[in-house]
Amino acid sequence: MIFRKYRQTGNITSWVFVSLFVCGVSLFSSRFFFNSDTIFYIARRIGSLADAANLLFHYDDRANFRPLTYGIASWLLVPVGGLHPWVYHLLAALIHCLNTYLAFLLARRLTGQKTTASLTAYFFGLHWVLFHATYGMVCLPDLSYVFFALLSLLALCRSRESDTFLWLPLSLMAFLAAFVVV
Repeated sequence: MIFRKYRQTGNITSWVFVSLFVCGVSLFSSRFFFNSDTIFYIARRIGSLADAANLLFHYDDRANFRPLTYGIASWLLVPVGGLHPWVYHLLAALIHCLNTYLAFLLARRLTGQKTTASLTAYFFGLHWVLFHATYGMVCLPDLSYVFFALLSLLALCRSRESDTFLWLPLSLMAFLAAFVVV
């Protein structure tokens, strides 16, 4: 009965974000914050543009290629949040909510049904692997990769429906950006 009411009015999408919020309240503890990967990113901040350019062509100490993660950590997270874990948890949770919304848009574009898209976003947002990625900055590359991959797929769908040439290069740029963040 309740599901039918919300399906008819189109408000099931709000249940997705309410569930994400309720489940995400537990993320704002510092229990998982100080692991080795977090300290690795905080300790290796980008000091100059030459350091940033060097990250585009070389792997880091752990053989990872993650220039965007270093940039976000060096220029946004550490100056704003310092060593307060809630800033890192909040950014990761916001990116995850944005990715969940992009998954909703992609599913709605592919199926044409808002209920199916809402259920897809619900399971995408609350799946334990994706939800676990929001506990801090360690999984920021994973969240960023999903963001750019979903943007690429949405732009590709839009280019198939549109007569303009703009969407195909945007899809390719988002696809290439997904490789820069991983």
